[in-house]
Amino acid sequence: MYHTDFAVNVNNVTKTFIQWQRDNTGKGLIRNLIKPEKRKITALDNVSFTIGKGEFVAYAGPNGAGKSTTMKLLTGMLLPDSGDISVLSLSPQKQRAKLMEHLGILFGNRTELWWDHPVIQSFEWKKVVWGILDDVYRKNLDMLIELLDIGKLLKTFARELSLGQRMRADLAMMLLHSPEVILRPLQGSQHHKLRFR
Repeated sequence: MYHTDFAVNVNNVTKTFIQWQRDNTGKGLIRNLIKPEKRKITALDNVSFTIGKGEFVAYAGPNGAGKSTTMKLLTGMLLPDSGDISVLSLSPQKQRAKLMEHLGILFGNRTELWWDHPVIQSFEWKKVVWGILDDVYRKNLDMLIELLDIGKLLKTFARELSLGQRMRADLAMMLLHSPEVILRPLQGSQHHKLRFR
């Protein structure tokens, strides 16, 4: 596979976190002031993998295995301590804004929808802010209305949607700009889904 065939290339990536240890007992409070204790957590240790364009991948592992850390590294939300990452041949560290034009992320416990506005206003806001061309927006919106059956939801305030309706509206909003890579962290489970076009 040539480099341009990779949607994701993670090469020898290590990411650690420092956790400050606290002891709220009498002696512990004094010890915390004099000599604070910290613990180093290695979330990823020299991890490498590649994912080709067109692949659909589940990234599995137990709690604490580094799945969410990997998702945040792929989006540029976190920086690796060492190693290289590229998504669509772009560096999440150095080219995050450009990468976001090609990336779709859907968090189950968060929404981009404006809570006190009709769904369609959130879609139109994204069109303007992301600079989605009129013909692309119209084509994608029409397709998503049909595929996700959200036509009746467009004039409904986001706060009035059921969980399932909100998830469909969030999915539509994520797809409006035709992302080439889709990341779908699954909250409360032990795997993440990644889709690459």
